[in-house]
Amino acid sequence: MISQDHGKLADKLSTSIPMSVDDKPTFARAHRDHPLYGLVGPLVAIHRGREERMHGTAFLIAPGLAVTAAHVVIDYLEAFQKFNLSHGKGDHRGQLSFNMVIPLLRADGTHCPLRVIHISFSLPGDFAILHLDRPKDGDWSSLTPFPTLQLGPPNEQSHIQAFGFPSGKVTKGADGIANLHTWPRLSVGSVLEIHDRKRDGVTLNFPCFRTNARFDGGMSGAPIINNAGNVCGMVCKSYDLLADEEPISYGATLWPIAGIKLAHVPPIGRDNCRVGDLLVSRQIASVDYMRLTGGIDASGRFFVGFEPSNGNEALLPKPGS
Repeated sequence: MISQDHGKLADKLSTSIPMSVDDKPTFARAHRDHPLYGLVGPLVAIHRGREERMHGTAFLIAPGLAVTAAHVVIDYLEAFQKFNLSHGKGDHRGQLSFNMVIPLLRADGTHCPLRVIHISFSLPGDFAILHLDRPKDGDWSSLTPFPTLQLGPPNEQSHIQAFGFPSGKVTKGADGIANLHTWPRLSVGSVLEIHDRKRDGVTLNFPCFRTNARFDGGMSGAPIINNAGNVCGMVCKSYDLLADEEPISYGATLWPIAGIKLAHVPPIGRDNCRVGDLLVSRQIASVDYMRLTGGIDASGRFFVGFEPSNGNEALLPKPGS
C-alpha cells in the first residue's frame, strides 16, 4: 500500500535528478544522501567460497523481495549450477546451490547483507525476482520505505536516472577473505523512444525504452527513476560506443513483472502467487497497478497485459500456467 512514507520517498527522488545546464546526460558518483541508498546494491555470487562474481545490481521492492535482470541471474546459474536454458520460454523457479548476496550499505554506514534464498523469472523478458532471507536483525522496517513503481513506461523526452554499481570487482586478501570493491553511480539522461511491445524479436523482445543515459557493465538490474520519483524501469542493455558518441541504452518497462510466478513469499504471507497479485493487493506500491490486465487465453496460457493512456493494450503472452 502506498503510504505517506512512500510519498516522501518519491518527493525526494523527484528532486534528485541532476541534469546538466545544457541538458546533456551525466554520470557521477552516488552519495549516501541519495534517497535510494540502502535499497540498491550489487548482486554477488559466491561458489563454495572459491570463486566470486559481481556484475549486476538489484533493488528492493517489498519485504523479502528484490528485482534484478534475468540475464545476470542466468549467467550465475549457468556458471555455478549447470543451469540449462534450452527450452527458453516460460516460468523458471528454484533454489540455489551457491550463495547469492546483496550487500547493502545503509546511509548511516552500517552493512546489511541480504542472502538470496530463491529465484523466480519468466521468459521472454529480463526481470528476475529474488526472494531474500531476513536481515540479521530480523527487521525489514530499517530498510523502508520501499520505492513506488510506475508499471508503464516513462514519457518520451522526460529525464530519468539510474542508480547502479558498475565495474565492481571481488579480490581476496592474504588471509583468503573476499573483499568487495563497488562504486555506486548515478546516470542521468532523457527518454528518446518507447517500444510498447518489443524493440525486436531477439535481443529486446519485451516492452522497453531507449535512453541516452550511460549504462556501464554491472548496472544491469539497476532501478530507473522518473521525474515523479517513481521507479519506472530497470537497466537491461547498452551498446559499446566511442568515447565521444552519445550513449545508446535501454531500460525494461516494468509491467511484465506482474506475470512472474512466485513460489516463496513468507514475509508477505502467501505462496504460489504472481507479482501482479501483490501489486493489486498493494503489498508492492505502484501508481498504475489498476491498468494491469491478465487471465487465461483460449489455449490455456496465462497472459498479462497493460492498458496505456492511449487505450491500446499491450500484451505479453506467458507460456505455461
